[in-house]
Amino acid sequence: MRIRRPLAFAGLVILLISVLVLGVLLGNVPLDPGQVVLALLQGAGGPADPMVSVIVNNIRLPRVLLGIMVGAALGVAGCAMQGLLKNPLADPYLFGVSAGAAVGSAAAAVTGFFILGALTGPAVAFLGALLATALVYQVSRVGGQLPVEGVLLAGVAVGSLLAAIASAIVFFDPIRRVNVIFWLLGSLQSATWTHVAIIAPVVFAGTFALLLFSRPLNAKLLGDEVASSLGIDPKRTTTLVLFLVALLTAAAVAFAGIIGFVGIIVPHTMRLLIGPDHRYLLPASAMFGGILLAGCDVLARSSVSGIEIPVGILTAFLGAPFFVYLLRRYRRLKSWG
Repeated sequence: MRIRRPLAFAGLVILLISVLVLGVLLGNVPLDPGQVVLALLQGAGGPADPMVSVIVNNIRLPRVLLGIMVGAALGVAGCAMQGLLKNPLADPYLFGVSAGAAVGSAAAAVTGFFILGALTGPAVAFLGALLATALVYQVSRVGGQLPVEGVLLAGVAVGSLLAAIASAIVFFDPIRRVNVIFWLLGSLQSATWTHVAIIAPVVFAGTFALLLFSRPLNAKLLGDEVASSLGIDPKRTTTLVLFLVALLTAAAVAFAGIIGFVGIIVPHTMRLLIGPDHRYLLPASAMFGGILLAGCDVLARSSVSGIEIPVGILTAFLGAPFFVYLLRRYRRLKSWG
Protein backbone atom coordinates (compact mmCIF):
# COMPACT_ATOMS: atom_id res chain seq x y z
CA MET A 1 0.00 0.00 0.00
CA ARG A 2 1.44 3.36 -1.02
CA ILE A 3 1.92 6.05 1.60
CA ARG A 4 2.54 9.77 1.38
CA ARG A 5 5.94 10.49 -0.11
CA PRO A 6 7.12 12.97 2.56
CA LEU A 7 6.30 10.38 5.23
CA ALA A 8 8.12 7.68 3.26
CA PHE A 9 11.25 9.80 2.84
CA ALA A 10 11.18 10.80 6.52
CA GLY A 11 11.07 7.11 7.43
CA LEU A 12 13.98 6.37 5.09
CA VAL A 13 16.07 9.12 6.69
CA ILE A 14 15.37 7.71 10.16
CA LEU A 15 16.27 4.19 9.01
CA LEU A 16 19.45 5.43 7.35
CA ILE A 17 20.61 7.19 10.52
CA SER A 18 19.70 4.12 12.59
CA VAL A 19 21.72 1.81 10.36
CA LEU A 20 24.68 4.19 10.51
CA VAL A 21 24.57 4.21 14.31
CA LEU A 22 24.12 0.43 14.59
CA GLY A 23 26.92 -0.14 12.10
CA VAL A 24 29.33 1.67 14.41
CA LEU A 25 28.05 0.13 17.64
CA LEU A 26 27.70 -3.53 16.65
CA GLY A 27 30.31 -6.10 15.70
CA ASN A 28 32.54 -8.74 17.21
CA VAL A 29 33.53 -6.12 19.79
CA PRO A 30 30.28 -4.43 20.92
CA LEU A 31 30.64 -0.79 21.92
CA ASP A 32 28.40 1.49 23.93
CA PRO A 33 27.36 4.95 22.68
CA GLY A 34 29.62 6.73 25.17
CA GLN A 35 32.72 4.98 23.84
CA VAL A 36 31.76 5.86 20.28
CA VAL A 37 31.20 9.52 21.09
CA LEU A 38 34.58 9.76 22.82
CA ALA A 39 36.26 8.07 19.86
CA LEU A 40 34.64 10.48 17.41
CA LEU A 41 35.71 13.44 19.55
CA GLN A 42 39.29 12.28 19.84
CA GLY A 43 40.41 14.59 17.05
CA ALA A 44 39.03 17.51 19.05
CA GLY A 45 41.00 16.54 22.14
CA GLY A 46 38.42 14.28 23.74
CA PRO A 47 39.67 11.31 25.81
CA ALA A 48 39.24 7.93 24.17
CA ASP A 49 40.56 4.38 24.37
CA PRO A 50 43.06 4.07 21.47
CA MET A 51 41.70 0.62 20.56
CA VAL A 52 38.11 1.90 20.49
CA SER A 53 39.20 4.88 18.41
CA VAL A 54 40.80 2.59 15.81
CA ILE A 55 37.71 0.37 15.68
CA VAL A 56 35.32 3.30 15.26
CA ASN A 57 37.29 5.68 13.04
CA ASN A 58 39.38 3.32 10.93
CA ILE A 59 37.22 0.20 10.63
CA ARG A 60 33.51 0.54 11.33
CA LEU A 61 32.72 4.07 10.21
CA PRO A 62 34.29 3.76 6.74
CA ARG A 63 32.78 0.29 6.43
CA VAL A 64 29.21 1.35 7.12
CA LEU A 65 29.58 4.40 4.86
CA LEU A 66 30.97 2.21 2.07
CA GLY A 67 28.01 -0.16 2.57
CA ILE A 68 25.60 2.75 2.22
CA MET A 69 27.34 3.97 -0.95
CA VAL A 70 27.49 0.51 -2.54
CA GLY A 71 23.86 -0.23 -1.65
CA ALA A 72 22.79 3.13 -3.05
CA ALA A 73 24.65 2.46 -6.30
CA LEU A 74 23.07 -0.98 -6.74
CA GLY A 75 19.61 0.26 -5.76
CA VAL A 76 19.67 3.15 -8.23
CA ALA A 77 21.15 0.98 -10.99
CA GLY A 78 18.45 -1.65 -10.50
CA CYS A 79 15.73 1.00 -10.45
CA ALA A 80 16.96 2.52 -13.72
CA MET A 81 17.21 -0.88 -15.42
CA GLN A 82 13.72 -1.90 -14.33
CA GLY A 83 12.29 1.36 -15.62
CA LEU A 84 14.24 1.16 -18.85
CA LEU A 85 13.20 -2.43 -19.62
CA LYS A 86 9.74 -2.16 -17.99
CA ASN A 87 10.48 -5.33 -16.10
CA PRO A 88 10.67 -5.91 -12.31
CA LEU A 89 13.14 -8.76 -12.88
CA ALA A 90 15.85 -6.54 -14.38
CA ASP A 91 18.96 -6.17 -12.24
CA PRO A 92 22.65 -5.39 -12.90
CA TYR A 93 23.54 -8.74 -11.29
CA LEU A 94 21.33 -10.73 -13.68
CA PHE A 95 22.16 -8.47 -16.62
CA GLY A 96 25.83 -9.51 -16.52
CA VAL A 97 27.11 -6.04 -15.62
CA SER A 98 28.31 -7.17 -12.19
CA ALA A 99 30.13 -10.15 -13.68
CA GLY A 100 31.82 -7.93 -16.26
CA ALA A 101 33.02 -5.57 -13.55
CA ALA A 102 34.18 -8.57 -11.52
CA VAL A 103 36.33 -9.87 -14.39
CA GLY A 104 38.02 -6.50 -14.69
CA SER A 105 38.66 -6.14 -10.97
CA ALA A 106 39.84 -9.74 -10.57
CA ALA A 107 42.22 -9.39 -13.52
CA ALA A 108 43.66 -6.19 -12.07
CA ALA A 109 44.05 -7.76 -8.62
CA VAL A 110 45.84 -10.92 -9.72
CA THR A 111 48.10 -9.27 -12.32
CA GLY A 112 49.17 -6.43 -10.04
CA PHE A 113 48.18 -3.89 -12.69
CA PHE A 114 47.84 -0.69 -10.66
CA ILE A 115 49.02 1.99 -13.06
CA LEU A 116 46.35 4.40 -11.76
CA GLY A 117 46.94 3.62 -8.09
CA ALA A 118 43.74 3.44 -6.04
CA LEU A 119 41.70 4.29 -9.15
CA THR A 120 42.91 1.24 -11.08
CA GLY A 121 40.33 -1.17 -9.61
CA PRO A 122 37.31 1.05 -10.34
CA ALA A 123 38.64 2.00 -13.78
CA VAL A 124 39.19 -1.59 -14.90
CA ALA A 125 35.90 -2.69 -13.31
CA PHE A 126 34.10 0.03 -15.24
CA LEU A 127 35.71 -1.11 -18.47
CA GLY A 128 34.60 -4.69 -17.80
CA ALA A 129 31.06 -3.57 -16.91
CA LEU A 130 30.86 -1.43 -20.02
CA LEU A 131 32.03 -4.28 -22.26
CA ALA A 132 29.53 -6.66 -20.64
CA THR A 133 26.73 -4.13 -21.17
CA ALA A 134 27.69 -3.66 -24.83
CA LEU A 135 27.84 -7.43 -25.36
CA VAL A 136 24.40 -8.05 -23.83
CA TYR A 137 23.00 -5.10 -25.77
CA GLN A 138 24.28 -6.46 -29.09
CA VAL A 139 23.27 -10.07 -28.42
CA SER A 140 19.73 -9.24 -27.30
CA ARG A 141 18.92 -6.50 -29.84
CA VAL A 142 16.46 -7.54 -32.54
CA GLY A 143 15.67 -5.09 -35.31
CA GLY A 144 16.81 -2.15 -33.22
CA GLN A 145 14.57 -3.20 -30.33
CA LEU A 146 15.41 -4.69 -26.93
CA PRO A 147 12.88 -7.44 -26.14
CA VAL A 148 12.68 -7.95 -22.40
CA GLU A 149 12.95 -11.73 -22.51
CA GLY A 150 15.93 -11.52 -24.86
CA VAL A 151 17.72 -9.04 -22.60
CA LEU A 152 17.24 -11.22 -19.53
CA LEU A 153 18.34 -14.41 -21.29
CA ALA A 154 21.36 -12.70 -22.86
CA GLY A 155 22.25 -11.20 -19.48
CA VAL A 156 22.13 -14.58 -17.76
CA ALA A 157 24.23 -16.19 -20.52
CA VAL A 158 26.84 -13.43 -20.66
CA GLY A 159 26.92 -13.18 -16.86
CA SER A 160 27.51 -16.92 -16.53
CA LEU A 161 30.35 -16.81 -19.05
CA LEU A 162 32.01 -13.84 -17.36
CA ALA A 163 31.56 -15.40 -13.91
CA ALA A 164 33.35 -18.50 -15.22
CA ILE A 165 36.19 -16.31 -16.52
CA ALA A 166 36.48 -14.56 -13.14
CA SER A 167 36.53 -17.95 -11.40
CA ALA A 168 39.26 -19.17 -13.75
CA ILE A 169 41.35 -16.08 -12.99
CA VAL A 170 41.03 -16.84 -9.28
CA PHE A 171 41.77 -20.55 -9.76
CA PHE A 172 45.08 -19.89 -11.50
CA ASP A 173 46.29 -17.49 -8.81
CA PRO A 174 46.67 -19.61 -5.63
CA ILE A 175 48.59 -16.89 -3.78
CA ARG A 176 45.69 -14.43 -3.80
CA ARG A 177 42.94 -17.03 -4.11
CA VAL A 178 41.48 -16.72 -0.60
CA ASN A 179 41.21 -12.93 -0.69
CA VAL A 180 39.78 -12.84 -4.20
CA ILE A 181 37.24 -15.60 -3.49
CA PHE A 182 36.03 -13.65 -0.45
CA TRP A 183 35.71 -10.62 -2.71
CA LEU A 184 33.77 -12.59 -5.34
CA LEU A 185 31.27 -13.55 -2.62
CA GLY A 186 30.72 -9.86 -1.86
CA SER A 187 32.26 -8.26 1.21
CA LEU A 188 32.91 -4.87 2.80
CA GLN A 189 35.71 -6.06 5.08
CA SER A 190 38.46 -4.16 3.24
CA ALA A 191 36.67 -0.79 3.46
CA THR A 192 38.88 2.27 3.89
CA TRP A 193 38.37 6.02 3.82
CA THR A 194 40.07 6.06 0.41
CA HIS A 195 37.39 3.73 -0.95
CA VAL A 196 34.65 5.95 0.48
CA ALA A 197 36.27 9.07 -0.99
CA ILE A 198 36.43 7.49 -4.44
CA ILE A 199 33.00 5.88 -4.61
CA ALA A 200 30.96 8.69 -3.03
CA PRO A 201 31.39 11.20 -5.91
CA VAL A 202 30.62 8.45 -8.44
CA VAL A 203 27.41 7.47 -6.65
CA PHE A 204 26.22 11.05 -6.18
CA ALA A 205 27.07 12.02 -9.77
CA GLY A 206 25.56 8.85 -11.24
CA THR A 207 22.36 9.22 -9.22
CA PHE A 208 22.03 12.88 -10.16
CA ALA A 209 22.59 12.04 -13.83
CA LEU A 210 19.90 9.35 -13.72
CA LEU A 211 17.52 11.80 -12.06
CA LEU A 212 17.86 13.90 -15.21
CA PHE A 213 16.37 10.92 -17.06
CA SER A 214 13.34 10.68 -14.76
CA ARG A 215 10.99 12.06 -17.39
CA PRO A 216 12.26 9.80 -20.23
CA LEU A 217 12.07 6.76 -17.92
CA ASN A 218 8.52 7.67 -16.92
CA ALA A 219 7.60 8.05 -20.59
CA LYS A 220 9.18 4.69 -21.52
CA LEU A 221 6.86 3.00 -19.05
CA LEU A 222 4.08 3.93 -21.51
CA GLY A 223 5.99 2.52 -24.48
CA ASP A 224 8.59 3.75 -26.96
CA GLU A 225 5.94 5.12 -29.31
CA VAL A 226 4.48 7.31 -26.58
CA ALA A 227 7.97 8.39 -25.53
CA SER A 228 8.81 9.36 -29.11
CA SER A 229 5.59 11.36 -29.40
CA LEU A 230 6.71 13.33 -26.35
CA GLY A 231 9.99 14.27 -28.02
CA ILE A 232 12.11 11.63 -26.28
CA ASP A 233 14.66 9.56 -28.18
CA PRO A 234 14.23 5.99 -26.81
CA LYS A 235 17.51 4.72 -28.30
CA ARG A 236 19.55 7.61 -26.88
CA THR A 237 17.86 7.19 -23.51
CA THR A 238 18.60 3.46 -23.50
CA THR A 239 22.28 3.96 -24.38
CA LEU A 240 22.93 6.68 -21.79
CA VAL A 241 21.00 4.99 -19.00
CA LEU A 242 22.84 1.70 -19.57
CA PHE A 243 26.14 3.62 -19.51
CA LEU A 244 25.24 5.14 -16.13
CA VAL A 245 24.09 1.75 -14.82
CA ALA A 246 27.47 0.30 -15.83
CA LEU A 247 29.27 3.15 -14.07
CA LEU A 248 27.40 2.70 -10.79
CA THR A 249 27.66 -1.09 -10.89
CA ALA A 250 31.37 -0.96 -11.63
CA ALA A 251 31.98 1.34 -8.67
CA ALA A 252 30.05 -1.01 -6.38
CA VAL A 253 31.76 -4.19 -7.59
CA ALA A 254 35.24 -2.64 -7.53
CA PHE A 255 35.06 -2.00 -3.78
CA ALA A 256 32.63 -4.64 -2.50
CA GLY A 257 32.74 -7.51 -4.95
CA ILE A 258 29.69 -9.19 -6.45
CA ILE A 259 26.58 -8.51 -4.37
CA GLY A 260 23.43 -9.76 -6.00
CA PHE A 261 19.70 -9.05 -5.79
CA VAL A 262 19.91 -5.63 -4.12
CA GLY A 263 18.93 -4.14 -7.47
CA ILE A 264 15.78 -6.29 -7.53
CA ILE A 265 14.59 -6.04 -3.94
CA VAL A 266 15.08 -2.30 -3.47
CA PRO A 267 13.30 -0.75 -6.50
CA HIS A 268 10.37 -3.16 -6.32
CA THR A 269 9.84 -2.44 -2.62
CA MET A 270 10.05 1.32 -3.13
CA ARG A 271 7.73 1.17 -6.14
CA LEU A 272 5.06 -0.49 -4.01
CA LEU A 273 5.64 2.11 -1.30
CA ILE A 274 5.74 5.41 -3.22
CA GLY A 275 4.70 4.59 -6.78
CA PRO A 276 6.43 4.38 -10.19
CA ASP A 277 7.38 8.06 -10.68
CA HIS A 278 11.17 8.00 -11.15
CA ARG A 279 11.54 11.54 -9.79
CA TYR A 280 10.90 10.02 -6.36
CA LEU A 281 11.64 6.37 -7.03
CA LEU A 282 15.32 6.89 -7.89
CA PRO A 283 16.31 8.80 -4.71
CA ALA A 284 14.16 6.47 -2.59
CA SER A 285 15.93 3.46 -4.13
CA ALA A 286 19.31 5.04 -3.38
CA MET A 287 18.39 5.54 0.27
CA PHE A 288 16.78 2.14 0.78
CA GLY A 289 19.62 0.42 -1.08
CA GLY A 290 22.11 1.92 1.37
CA ILE A 291 19.90 0.95 4.32
CA LEU A 292 19.46 -2.64 3.10
CA LEU A 293 23.11 -3.37 2.32
CA ALA A 294 24.58 -1.63 5.37
CA GLY A 295 21.98 -3.37 7.54
CA CYS A 296 22.77 -6.77 6.01
CA ASP A 297 26.48 -6.15 6.60
CA VAL A 298 25.87 -5.35 10.27
CA LEU A 299 23.93 -8.61 10.59
CA ALA A 300 26.57 -10.56 8.66
CA ARG A 301 29.44 -9.45 10.91
CA SER A 302 27.67 -9.56 14.27
CA SER A 303 25.29 -12.54 14.10
CA VAL A 304 27.96 -15.23 14.65
CA SER A 305 30.69 -14.55 17.21
CA GLY A 306 34.18 -14.59 15.73
CA ILE A 307 32.92 -15.28 12.18
CA GLU A 308 32.25 -12.76 9.42
CA ILE A 309 29.79 -13.91 6.77
CA PRO A 310 30.30 -12.29 3.35
CA VAL A 311 27.39 -9.91 2.87
CA GLY A 312 26.81 -11.22 -0.66
CA ILE A 313 25.74 -14.56 0.82
CA LEU A 314 23.16 -12.87 3.03
CA THR A 315 21.71 -10.76 0.18
CA ALA A 316 21.46 -13.92 -1.94
CA PHE A 317 19.48 -15.65 0.83
CA LEU A 318 17.11 -12.69 0.86
CA GLY A 319 17.03 -12.04 -2.88
CA ALA A 320 16.65 -15.51 -4.36
CA PRO A 321 13.21 -16.19 -2.79
CA PHE A 322 12.18 -12.63 -3.67
CA PHE A 323 13.20 -13.23 -7.29
CA VAL A 324 11.19 -16.47 -7.41
CA TYR A 325 8.18 -14.60 -6.02
CA LEU A 326 8.48 -11.92 -8.71
CA LEU A 327 9.02 -14.53 -11.41
CA ARG A 328 5.76 -16.27 -10.49
CA ARG A 329 3.90 -12.96 -10.64
CA TYR A 330 5.72 -11.67 -13.73
CA ARG A 331 2.77 -11.66 -16.10
CA ARG A 332 0.70 -9.64 -13.68
CA LEU A 333 3.60 -7.23 -13.13
CA LYS A 334 4.19 -6.33 -16.77
CA SER A 335 2.21 -3.15 -16.35
CA TRP A 336 2.97 -0.74 -13.53
CA GLY A 337 0.96 2.22 -12.47
